Amino acid sequence: MRLLLGFLWVVASFAATTRQFSAYYLPSQTTQQLAADPAGNLFVVSTTEASIRVTKMDASGKVLATFDFGGTGEDSPGAAAVDPNGNLVIGGATASSDFPLVSPIQTTGSGFLTKLDPELTKIIYSTRLGTPVVNGVLNGVTAIAFDAAANVYVTGTAGPGMPVSPGALQAQAPNISVNAVVSHGFVAGIAAAGDKLLFSTYYTGGAAQCTNGCGGAFPIGGATFVQTVPRAIALDSSGAVVIAGSTDVNDVPVTGGAYAQQCGCLLQQNAGFVAKIGSGGSKLIWGTYLPLADASGYNGAGFDGVNIAAMTVEASGTILLAGATLRGFPITPDALQPTYPPTSRAVVTPSKAGFLARLDASGSQLLYSTYFGGNEVGRSPLLSRGVSGMSVDAQGTIWLTGVSASGALPAGAEAALGQDYVAWLSGDGRGVMALYTAPDGAAGGAMAVTPQGTVAALGYPNSLLIGRPSGGPSLFGIAGTPEYHVSPVIAPREVISIYGLGIGPANAQSAQVTNGVIGNTLGGVQVLFDGKPAALLYAGPTQINAIAPTAIAGHQSTAIEIVTPSGPIAGPTLTVQPTLPLVFADITGHATAINQDGTLNTPTNSAPAGTAVALWMTGAGAVAGSSDDQITTNLNDNPFPISVLSSANAVGGGLLSLEVLYGGDAPFLPSGVTQVNFRIPAIRPGSDGTLQFQIEAGPAISDFQYVYVK
Repeated sequence: MRLLLGFLWVVASFAATTRQFSAYYLPSQTTQQLAADPAGNLFVVSTTEASIRVTKMDASGKVLATFDFGGTGEDSPGAAAVDPNGNLVIGGATASSDFPLVSPIQTTGSGFLTKLDPELTKIIYSTRLGTPVVNGVLNGVTAIAFDAAANVYVTGTAGPGMPVSPGALQAQAPNISVNAVVSHGFVAGIAAAGDKLLFSTYYTGGAAQCTNGCGGAFPIGGATFVQTVPRAIALDSSGAVVIAGSTDVNDVPVTGGAYAQQCGCLLQQNAGFVAKIGSGGSKLIWGTYLPLADASGYNGAGFDGVNIAAMTVEASGTILLAGATLRGFPITPDALQPTYPPTSRAVVTPSKAGFLARLDASGSQLLYSTYFGGNEVGRSPLLSRGVSGMSVDAQGTIWLTGVSASGALPAGAEAALGQDYVAWLSGDGRGVMALYTAPDGAAGGAMAVTPQGTVAALGYPNSLLIGRPSGGPSLFGIAGTPEYHVSPVIAPREVISIYGLGIGPANAQSAQVTNGVIGNTLGGVQVLFDGKPAALLYAGPTQINAIAPTAIAGHQSTAIEIVTPSGPIAGPTLTVQPTLPLVFADITGHATAINQDGTLNTPTNSAPAGTAVALWMTGAGAVAGSSDDQITTNLNDNPFPISVLSSANAVGGGLLSLEVLYGGDAPFLPSGVTQVNFRIPAIRPGSDGTLQFQIEAGPAISDFQYVYVK
């Protein structure tokens, strides 16, 4: 039991912050894109089950307006930007036959471009772009830029047969004669009023590895991917359009004297590319690959290699690039992080490092490049994704967000709070001015910086961090204590962790228990749910653990506030649901479990078939008025039915229901911790000696966890 309590009351270090961050959640939405306007407002573009949703917020996180649009099929926003007049332009891909069109310049194509007024009251124009869906490939707009007259420039992907302008740099896409997943890059300009196409051209190639039929399960008889995918676009001072992205083909347009004229691509392994195209879309000023310097050691690891995620054209004309890469990226001698972080993952699913690179204005010389973070960051889906977003502020300093193991980052964080980070770099990229890590899912997606200095980063699936240039405590996120991922949802009596900087006493304190009652104040700190103080299990400078009061049962939402001796901290509003089962487990998903003989369940001490194991969870739900501040002494059944489900030996691919011996309050542990005892079935263990399971409590079910069995 001491192991579990230690897990609940973890301690982290603290250092002063130079930005005050606040966490916001957009429930029932999946955040996709982020943009800022000149007045300092933020636009978050999300998807819901029914539509694309745009939310306008001020720098304090106050919602100013929302707007929903879209069709009845799949709509995927791929880019968003604010034009010089404050209008929001959103691009992406759609499979909806009824996607809303307003004064369109094109009525076919799976790409779309939609312009909204600054107050989010109406669509100014909305048009399709590109080509229809072919072989299930949904192509569309991936990046947007503007000139001073508010003309819009877009890049993205399309299939063959896209409408192009007279004299286009590349009038048609290469013919791909084999069965393959094909995406061709394109660039287009559209008048500010949305009433005419200024130009349109492909920027693509077709000579991929293995296009003459190397076999493989999918697609049969051809290369798995033939893709050129632009991800960023910008204009230089002359009006030329610069695009950057990734490709796995050997014949995109490049120029003599370019930094790299060869892709160096292997099967399903891509290089980066950067190209500058004349303002009329008819002339390639220069084009270059950005390949791995050493691609050895990888073979068919998916569409991997060098993936450019963000780009800025600087005032001098130099090109600043950021993204993710496998080992072998070309690194300059003065790199901030000169070496690729070590990894133990199999080559089949390699982790990635982030990178930051600067090309000269002619695309002929790599002026600077460095790795930035990397390494494994937890469970297999949580491999490092490198740098995902970049913004450069008015002073020329660089802001990055991404996902990395905290120990692989090139500088120490203010506090090690998770795998997502926001980094503040000097303009030359050689120094880290500040580095903040946040709980998983809190950041690591898109990035924006307002002219007033507000920094914002999107997380996944529905988190927004806003950092203001002022002092004070920072709140980075809220998660169920067993989890490693922030959540906008909470259940009554759930044990939660609140993460931040300066949110609690400098000297950490554990729960104060008097006659079995857990106190609601530690070191002058309280956590209020709709004004109701919660029982506190731990309070320190970077983490507070609390039990959600049962008083929120039946509520649709609850507002959180943290009261500290230096003043209150406004927390996010969370959605309340009856149950949210979360199993106490390590970061790999191995449940903290006790075998029937009282020993810890481990790889070398697995549970025999027919015996029982005990484990612990939270979020099993409660009814209003039940205890939420006690050390449990009675065996009370859970108010919602508890089931343990396993995919092992299930008939027809369903879940097998295991025998539950007990599911209720955990004796000698705080309210909100539930103990579940279940019997190990007579099955053949998985190849790793485990039994995977889920716990269902009332209307909700946990993620898959596992115990070791024999």
